[in-house]
Formats: sequence, structure tokens, C-alpha cells
Amino acid sequence: MFINNQRWSAGGAKALSVAGVVAMLVSGLAGAESSPDRQAQFRQADVDGSRSLSREEVRNGLPKIIHTRFDEIDLDQDGQLSPDELRALQARQAELREARRAQRLRDLKRR
Repeated sequence: MFINNQRWSAGGAKALSVAGVVAMLVSGLAGAESSPDRQAQFRQADVDGSRSLSREEVRNGLPKIIHTRFDEIDLDQDGQLSPDELRALQARQAELREARRAQRLRDLKRR
């Protein structure tokens, strides 16, 4: 997959995290405040123009990690990843990062 003219792969030196990919996609859905490149990336993956991503669109246009976790991300189990589902995943990932950070700080204070 190419992002900002750089090759990214799930196993390469620039490994993609779910959170990073979702942030890229959600920013592509945000409208005028997001970069044209990111909007184009989402539109390219959304080949039928439905503003949601089918399992096939994800398999063909996004990193394998998103396809692998498709059912987890597809909260309403309708076979489509909607902008709201991608935003919800991004929020869950942010909450998990914050919880891990807070735990690390608590652990450091106990030392």
C-alpha cells in the first residue's frame, strides 16, 4: 500500500498499526479539514462510492491488519465499515493507549 508516496506493509520497516490506518481513514472522511491525499486514499478504497467499505474493498485496498480485524471493527455486523465504525475504533484505540500510559505512570510512581 502506498501512503504519501511511501510503500507501507504489515511486515516491513514501516509496519502499520490498526490505529494508524484508522486515523488515516477517518481523517479521509472528515471533509475539508483533512488532506486531499487522505480523502483520495479513502475514495480509492471505496470503489463503489458508498462512503463505507465492504470486506472486498478492505481486502483489496487496505493493509491486511484491517481485513484481519474486519469483524471486530464492523460493530453492527452489516458487512460494511462505516465512517462511524472507523471513528469508534479510533476512539477505542486512543482509550487503550491512554490507559496503558496511565498504568506506566502509576508503575513508575511505585518504584
